[in-house]
Amino acid sequence: MPLQPWWLDAACGATGWEAAIATDKAGRVEAVLPYHIRKRWGILPCITLPPLSTYAGPWWRYPPQTSFKRHSRYAFEKKVCRQLIAQLPQCWYFAQHFHPDVQNWYAFFLKGFHQTTRYTYLLEPLDHLEAYYQNLKGSVRSDLKKAVQNVQIGREDFQSPAIFALYNRILPRKGRKAPCPPIVFERLHAVLQDKAQSACFTARGKHTGELCGGLYLCFDDRTASVLFCAVEPNWQHTCALHALLWEAVQWACQRKLRLDFEGSMDPGLEAIFRGFGGQMVPYFSVWKVFAF
Repeated sequence: MPLQPWWLDAACGATGWEAAIATDKAGRVEAVLPYHIRKRWGILPCITLPPLSTYAGPWWRYPPQTSFKRHSRYAFEKKVCRQLIAQLPQCWYFAQHFHPDVQNWYAFFLKGFHQTTRYTYLLEPLDHLEAYYQNLKGSVRSDLKKAVQNVQIGREDFQSPAIFALYNRILPRKGRKAPCPPIVFERLHAVLQDKAQSACFTARGKHTGELCGGLYLCFDDRTASVLFCAVEPNWQHTCALHALLWEAVQWACQRKLRLDFEGSMDPGLEAIFRGFGGQMVPYFSVWKVFAF
């Protein structure tokens, strides 16, 4: 989902983010570039992704014209991005993942930024759940049948902190750090709950009732995104993760939302996400090291 001020306040703290703003001659906002500043090694200011945020980058508002030709749109995007870049504060390092909808980073290239292409999987909304099921990889359908025998999937938003704690415990096994302290997630979860824009699905042992995994979604009026998912290592053989993802697919289908399997660059998760039949969509990781 696009980064809203309330999201940034929760994820970064009210003083932990700023935004470059491009305007036209009349002062109307044409583009914004929110950014999170933090200190690396306690001394070097860096612009990075906000905690628990897969995407950032520029967002533009096109002029209200009835006819906006392609070449004019590209020229507009270049113009406003140049304004945004010029407003960035002095820093040692810049790194953001642009949203998949943002496919023009040319103005950044002209200013010496670099780009690496990354991928996510997107499931577009379909009219019937059966269409999703038929598009699943055969082994995924088999794993879903296996999961039915082992786990029970439910909606338990109050378990969100426990699932986040599980997610943080698992990350070091993959050589990754926790994305943020628990208090930051709890702050973001609270505001998402207040706005009714999150859902937490849990997996429990069918015969024991033990909480063994979960998946956390955040969503707006267009897209539901997998913010994180985790399954206890000794429960992975039950295919609980497949069941959780299928629950997310069904939930998004019922609400006519597209589903973004964020985290698709993780080699262990990519194969699972791919099996759900989504479209492989590129997005840009844009970065630059400045002379400081």
